[in-house]
Amino acid sequence: MESSSSSDDDITTRNEAQLSAMVQNAKNSSWQENLRNAADAQERFMLPGKNVDDDSDKVPEYISNISKRSEEIIETKKREKELKNDQSMTRFWK
Repeated sequence: MESSSSSDDDITTRNEAQLSAMVQNAKNSSWQENLRNAADAQERFMLPGKNVDDDSDKVPEYISNISKRSEEIIETKKREKELKNDQSMTRFWK
């Protein structure tokens, strides 16, 4: 049962990391870029019958940035969790 819980935690963490990366990308983009990105995202992910994999070689920069940043967030959280769980360090020395 713990393995499914761990898997659920990973999924939640990945989704949270992607959402955080999306918010960061939006904050660092101009309103014009945000409108273009929103229109592209709607076309890619929300319109029925659209196969996202058709344009796999034409991945927009904002999607690459979000993906890269979400992986960085996941790695950072893993490192923080490892440091927190490291038994060789005591609270006194942290």
